[in-house]
Amino acid sequence: NEENLGKPIGSDEEQNKNTYVSLIGIEESQRLVNSLTETAVASIDKISDLCDDLKKLALSLAKRMS
Repeated sequence: NEENLGKPIGSDEEQNKNTYVSLIGIEESQRLVNSLTETAVASIDKISDLCDDLKKLALSLAKRMS
């Protein structure tokens, strides 16, 4: 919805802006978010066990609505 997006629905299309959703669809976009988040968390784990806040940030960004 417009509140979650923080802008009018369809405004990117009206301004001829490409988005991942318009290019590859919502399901594939979500799959990509999940895959990249898993990669990020795995990479953080390799660096240090002291990076829990960074892992939490990556996971929260993947779940955010806007």
